[in-house]
Amino acid sequence: MFTRLSFLLLVRHSSRAYFLPVALVLGARGLTMTAALTSVSPQKRLKLCIVGDVHGQWNEHDVSALRAISPNLACFVGDFGNEAVDIVASIATSSDGRFPVVSVLGNHDAWNVLKAWSREVKADCDAKAIRRKHSSWTLNVEGSQESTQSTAAGTAASPLYDRLRKQLNLLSASDVSFSRRDFEALGLSVIGGRPFSAGGPTFHPRPFYEHHYNVGSFEEAAARVVRASEEAPPTNSLIFLAHNGPSGLGESPESPCGKDWGKAPGGDWGDRDLEEAVAAVAGPPRQRHLPLVLYGHMHRRLRCGGERACVFDGKYGELYVNAAMVPRWRPHLTSVGLESKGLGADAMSSSTETGQREVGQTLQEGSCDGGWITERHFTIVELESAHTCSSGHDPASQRSNGGGERWEVVRVTGTWALPNGLVTEEELLWVKSAKSDRAWQDAE
Repeated sequence: MFTRLSFLLLVRHSSRAYFLPVALVLGARGLTMTAALTSVSPQKRLKLCIVGDVHGQWNEHDVSALRAISPNLACFVGDFGNEAVDIVASIATSSDGRFPVVSVLGNHDAWNVLKAWSREVKADCDAKAIRRKHSSWTLNVEGSQESTQSTAAGTAASPLYDRLRKQLNLLSASDVSFSRRDFEALGLSVIGGRPFSAGGPTFHPRPFYEHHYNVGSFEEAAARVVRASEEAPPTNSLIFLAHNGPSGLGESPESPCGKDWGKAPGGDWGDRDLEEAVAAVAGPPRQRHLPLVLYGHMHRRLRCGGERACVFDGKYGELYVNAAMVPRWRPHLTSVGLESKGLGADAMSSSTETGQREVGQTLQEGSCDGGWITERHFTIVELESAHTCSSGHDPASQRSNGGGERWEVVRVTGTWALPNGLVTEEELLWVKSAKSDRAWQDAE
């Protein structure tokens, strides 16, 4: 008579992971153990969920929807609200350890701080003079060098920075601004672009970035992104995550990063530093494998009417995805939803004044309160191992990736979902095709 206990032990060695099947047998001769080392078979498909500009539209129901979608990686592009600490606190705990999260902050997330710096720049463009005048203007993120220096000098942080500081501390585990996060299990490294960007042809406000990030130009900002990319494990594929998209993609309002606001719409409002960083990392001579660049800020629906392109191919094989669907809440329009609110199909199709008023009131409530009747927008990006892509051509295999897993984007969808994760509408935005492969081959 004997007792047997079997289990799997995960063992990591160098850049590889292994499952070690272990069997413990308790018999007449005592306790014996057997084990056999087998390599973990690599994952062949990944699902990324990108949350575009939130602008106040996020609550516990969005957390439920995101968890129901259950991505391999969740990416937030910023603009959560005008320094909306409560929303950021919810986002910081949205995964509850179920999946990794990365984020950058947008211009609205430092709304009051940037306005204060802009006023000072107009009055005095000398960065050193502004810093001397406002020595208490510090981010003071917990554990940062700036926080240590400020404490040593006895400088109290300005209340102006309270809400921004709280956001940065809440997102300290996910923020990739001018830095990176490596995900060995996924074979990915996410590199962050310049935070708080509002776009445009000038590096503004320059004293703000000099003071807090020690960068004073597009070139210096691009160099920070390139340096973070160079430090990523060579076996990982790279993803760039930024608040705003790159420059160089057109000047019309409907261009990917075209200015669509103001009295005279038009002009390239993309970030030049992001354009330069992509070229330096994905282009020659480095040619790192960069399949995906994610951003927001440029709302898909134009203020001057119409929509802008939100997914497009780059010159080095990268795919650009703009996740800024604003507003990202909309009412759920099915009779099932109305019935659960006490309104049946008869009311929905009713031509009577009372029926129309009831339906209209229900939809208005759904569009405002972000409750169960509200649909949420998420951009879903699916990646596949280059070794399993069905098109037959793998231009990325020639790129520098140290022999690791190479991920290619195969599908991008705009998805509307309810809090339980039920998808109510899925818009196909991009799909990998032979044409895409030819474009990559031409770029080589």
